[in-house]
Amino acid sequence: MDGKRHVRNINYSWRSKWKNSKRHLIDIIALLIVGVFLVVVFIFWQAHLEKLQVQREAHKKSYDENAHMAHSSAPQTTSRLWLSPPPLMKASLWTRAKGRFAAMMLIAFLEWCAFLAWGFWAQLYYQDYCGYSPLLTVIRVLPMFVSGVLCNIFVASVVAYVPIVYVTELSSLILSKQLVSFIAVGTLGTSLACLLFAIINPNATYWAYGFPSAVITVFGADFVFASGTLFIAKVAEPHEQSLAGALFQTMTQLGTSLGVTVTTVIFNRVTQQNSRGDPAIIASPPLASYQAAQWGSFAFGVLSISISIFFFYGVGIVGHNKGPMIENELDHEHEQEDETAVPSRNQEKNDEEHPK
Repeated sequence: MDGKRHVRNINYSWRSKWKNSKRHLIDIIALLIVGVFLVVVFIFWQAHLEKLQVQREAHKKSYDENAHMAHSSAPQTTSRLWLSPPPLMKASLWTRAKGRFAAMMLIAFLEWCAFLAWGFWAQLYYQDYCGYSPLLTVIRVLPMFVSGVLCNIFVASVVAYVPIVYVTELSSLILSKQLVSFIAVGTLGTSLACLLFAIINPNATYWAYGFPSAVITVFGADFVFASGTLFIAKVAEPHEQSLAGALFQTMTQLGTSLGVTVTTVIFNRVTQQNSRGDPAIIASPPLASYQAAQWGSFAFGVLSISISIFFFYGVGIVGHNKGPMIENELDHEHEQEDETAVPSRNQEKNDEEHPK
């Protein structure tokens, strides 16, 4: 009787937790929809403020260059400026360097999705599935620290001499006899680390899966962060570099949250399919759940590799003062902005001499 009562209590506890989780899921979905809506509104509002700012700057330059217009044009009122302040984030910033600025942000976002998700599920695999203590788990991920330090030393030494498109052959893995970007090498390391845990064999030695995975997983974080911050600093204007750096950090933090969240959904879904309502299996998820979560991390890494190859093939050296491709593109963009924002002095003189 005590055994049956204990089983009934477990089933009742599991059903109540399931109902509560469904309520929480509805709340999360509602908040997610509201959050996405507010982000879209924010982007459109910033684009509107940027347009007004460009118009004000054009008017101010025209006003300063033509003193005779001082009496005919009234200055803006304080209330008008209060309703249209300068934008916090220029929407045009994302289109810099032919859209490569946005591509770099997306690469950082996806890389941190893969990297942090790998670390999260690797630790749970060691502690919950293998049953290792926290100390033994730390020892197994300790190679990350050593390889991370070496990666930073390497990047600091060669970033001023090696193009962002790093000449290397990965014909058996990505493309035959093609140039693969320097960033793609890092994201490839993180992707392979996730792949090793997606196919991991618990009966195999640590040196077969765990050690190489811990060594190469930090390649993506170190290479993408170093190359990415240098690239956005090169693309952004001097007064925009702090904003560009903040956006880069924000994208990595968002990637941290989304990567762990999506892989957790995958983990729970696989666990429910394998458990078929058995509370014992739900309490101790099978190996397939951990592998499925790492497959999700691997998918994020593959997406970041694809974007880096597509957008950054042909980009020059970003850690050096001589970056002809990037600088020429920026100069061309600035010339176009100047031509569209403010009319030339010659045109204004012609209008004065030959009024309509």
